[in-house]
Amino acid sequence: MENDLHEAIRDALGAHFRWRTQLRTAIETGRSAISAAEVRTCDHCTLGKWLADPEQRSAIGETVQYRVIERLHREVHLAGAEVVERIERG
Repeated sequence: MENDLHEAIRDALGAHFRWRTQLRTAIETGRSAISAAEVRTCDHCTLGKWLADPEQRSAIGETVQYRVIERLHREVHLAGAEVVERIERG
């Protein structure tokens, strides 16, 4: 279980760093390849899917660490969506 957690977090961090690069490109170009609604949805990315998995929720969903990761993950998506909304508005 612990190796699964480390692997999931590593993969999710990599995916979010790539996403951050896409947001920077969107800021520089004034165009985003992904909509704010898509960015806001935090259960479609690797980490979001892992966090939403019923097996993970039953195993560690009640821990403080899980709730903190879930909250921070949601906040990252909301901040990213705000960036894209500003790009969309010009």
